[in-house]
Amino acid sequence: MTVAPEANTDNTSLIADLHDRIAKTARQISELDQRILEADQQQLTSADVEAAFADFAGLWDTLSPQEQARSLALAVKRVEFDSTDSSVEIEFHTEAIQALATNTTEERE
Repeated sequence: MTVAPEANTDNTSLIADLHDRIAKTARQISELDQRILEADQQQLTSADVEAAFADFAGLWDTLSPQEQARSLALAVKRVEFDSTDSSVEIEFHTEAIQALATNTTEERE
């Protein structure tokens, strides 16, 4: 059986295109893996929060009212009050809590 030269060229072109797509997909997977790793590193654990607020009362008492307000603005991202059940939901800036936890841990060492 003889294969026409055009068929070989078409197959070669198709194979090259598939290799390019595979390479592009592999790069995208690598980029997504990196983004997932970065997102995982930004997740707060309960240990992070506990470390950050271990001596909160003592620290808070040393701050002036202006410093207290600034600290709250840096740490709190969003506060939501639900009047139907009188609940409060507080969302913190992840980076601020992690920085506070890191500083608190370093000071203990």
